[in-house]
Amino acid sequence: MYAQSELINSFINTLNFNTKEQYRQVVNALALDDVYTKQETKNFIKYLFETPKREDKLKLIDSLIEDKENYKWNENGKKSYSTYLNRFIKFLKQNIDIVTEIEQKYKITQDKELIFSQSVLYTKFKSRLRCQDRTSGDKIWLPLRFISKLYSIAKKNGYIQKNLFSEWLDSLVDDIYVQYFSEETNTIKSVNFKEKKGKNIALVLKIKDEKKGLYDVYVRISNKKSYTEFPAYTPTGKGNKKEPMCVKGISEIDIDHIKPIDQTLRDYEKDLNELKKVSDYYKGIHDLENIDLNNAAKALLSDIQLDLDKLYDELKKIKYDGILRLMSSKYNSKKSNGETFQSIIKCSDTVYWGIVEKEEEIKDEDENRVYLMQKLTNTLNDENGFRVKKTLPQGTEIKDRKDLIEIINYI
Repeated sequence: MYAQSELINSFINTLNFNTKEQYRQVVNALALDDVYTKQETKNFIKYLFETPKREDKLKLIDSLIEDKENYKWNENGKKSYSTYLNRFIKFLKQNIDIVTEIEQKYKITQDKELIFSQSVLYTKFKSRLRCQDRTSGDKIWLPLRFISKLYSIAKKNGYIQKNLFSEWLDSLVDDIYVQYFSEETNTIKSVNFKEKKGKNIALVLKIKDEKKGLYDVYVRISNKKSYTEFPAYTPTGKGNKKEPMCVKGISEIDIDHIKPIDQTLRDYEKDLNELKKVSDYYKGIHDLENIDLNNAAKALLSDIQLDLDKLYDELKKIKYDGILRLMSSKYNSKKSNGETFQSIIKCSDTVYWGIVEKEEEIKDEDENRVYLMQKLTNTLNDENGFRVKKTLPQGTEIKDRKDLIEIINYI
């Protein structure tokens, strides 16, 4: 995003102290999804360039200030980000015409290409994962925002030496897979943020339809000297069917849990003793009006014997049981909290079957029990559609995380 780069450079050039380069991290501060409440502040710089009138640009900045002031930066360990934002907002207020000059220089109402670097994606996805509470139903709950408070307060008060919850979130982002199409091999491949040693992973959004504001998404894998780009593909939730990822912005790229977290919580409930303490406590305060999560976290830490090291181990079990990948939000919302396949059967090293439905008894017109399934491949082959068979395939059911990761491009 050339316009954004020039704007940030202009901002940095107005600073006159030794640590001014650190202020480039204002881009990461703007990528924190849980801070911003409106579409225009979630995509602030994009809207700043797209807003033609000077007074409307200033109103947009005021909207950013409103969101910023409502967020507890210190309590969430983001005090430095707040400092960067304060300086950036002051710069914009005093130099709003620079935005228009840059906009006219590139002759844009929207950028033809939006580049989201690995560090920005890390910040954005970590922020999203922190907010993915599972607080419904009769299962054990996973109130992630509340757990974040527990670890933040525990570290602040010297109960623990480092924020283990933040480390856990980092490990989740490390393992987010991005699927893409390789024309060279004619197959779907994937990469995650920790997999490519010495290389960086970025997402590049290239304009497809200016009127509709649609972008095609590409995966950029780069080293110090060069980079390669591949079209990103999204699962659709219809078996293992995938299609090119096309979105209106980064906010329409979701994190998909191949195995629903709710199922993991049910499967491991007997092993999650510390999380159960947190869950039981949170269920008791969840419906209270005007509850202050910080005070609630302090109360839990003082009233209940909670082992934060063991809780961290339990969070790692939850992480290990799930696999994450990027998915277009339009499909993720339809997929809801269900699994695409109830089981996956390995018949040989090259033959896998995904069983769509085996729990519910389905019968054909002759009253024979049948099963709905799909032969899985890592190619874009429309011939591998759904089949109805009277018997399940003979083979080994794949359940282990390591085995599932090996065939992630088949599912």
